[in-house]
Amino acid sequence: MNTPVPSTELDDRALQLSHRRIISTDSSAPLFYFVHGRAGDSSVMMLFQRCVPEGASIVSVQAPLPDSLGGFSWWNIEQGRKPSKEEVLVAAGQLEGFITRFENRFELSPKKRIAFGFSQGGGVLSAVLQKGSVAFDGLAFLASFVIPLGSFGALSLECQQKTSTEIFWGHGTLDEVISIERARKDVSLLQQSGFVVHFFEDSIGHKIGARSFRELQSFSAKIVGKSDSSRNS
Repeated sequence: MNTPVPSTELDDRALQLSHRRIISTDSSAPLFYFVHGRAGDSSVMMLFQRCVPEGASIVSVQAPLPDSLGGFSWWNIEQGRKPSKEEVLVAAGQLEGFITRFENRFELSPKKRIAFGFSQGGGVLSAVLQKGSVAFDGLAFLASFVIPLGSFGALSLECQQKTSTEIFWGHGTLDEVISIERARKDVSLLQQSGFVVHFFEDSIGHKIGARSFRELQSFSAKIVGKSDSSRNS
């Protein structure tokens, strides 16, 4: 499989977020976005390259904020404090902007757009999904969570009108960071809003287990193989 190419300094300035990329010679090839969690960087998600079908393009995005633990995060984390809605929307806007600039910069028109988000990265993607300005064919939440942007803990109205995005969720029953109870609640919220969710549990902590990894490979292949008519524009 191809080796990821780190972004150049010029790319970082133009695209505003650091990243690693593998770009297919086919501009319409399926495009996978990898979004890391707290204290990660553009390299940590590349292990999921094995879950991407051959011939697809990959871009692993790096969050903008240095984290006190090392690496980078999408919003500042302090002990016991949850991010505000404004912080989440800023992070979602940064990721949305990067996606648009990246595809324009490399003249890509992917027939499928899929994103993997680990932990905090999935939280950011849940906000992007709810804003509705980026169309994903598939979205994978990996040991992650949903941040509802609607009233009273509901998903946004824009999100409820964009339910053609197929969802994968892999979570550990022993997750010490994001409880399995939280994950099950968020999966139920997505399902009640009309999303198809493929939910898998492993007896593991805050990581992705072998079963979920295998199922993610199958999920990716399935989404890539589906008819283009399923995309929600």
